[in-house]
Amino acid sequence: RIPPSLNILEQLDRVLLARNRLSGPIPDLSGSREKVRTVTLSGNPELDSPAPFILCDLEDLDLQSSPKYCPAERSALAAFYTDLKGEEWLNRTGWLTNAHHCTWSGVTCTEDRKKVLGLNLATN
Repeated sequence: RIPPSLNILEQLDRVLLARNRLSGPIPDLSGSREKVRTVTLSGNPELDSPAPFILCDLEDLDLQSSPKYCPAERSALAAFYTDLKGEEWLNRTGWLTNAHHCTWSGVTCTEDRKKVLGLNLATN
């Protein structure tokens, strides 16, 4: 497991944890958000997915092209939310959180959570 205490380290600029048999949630590295530039996590198939938004936005994340950890559909939904002023919606539960995008209010996905099937944002 990657200890959650990693989030309090404020001066991290590189987190190189590839191929360590790690499991569990991936921390968002919130304590070093402004400094961290490189994160390697590949080779740890038991890590929870998806990865936190902040990590998928990094230029140098080795899992960035992985549909499991940084799904393109989540990025598209986030852009949709931003473009349509989602912060003003009446029901925006879960949107832009680190929860799986298939749990966001109004989003319907396949049973295996691999594809978005529909959006129901009526009365928002």
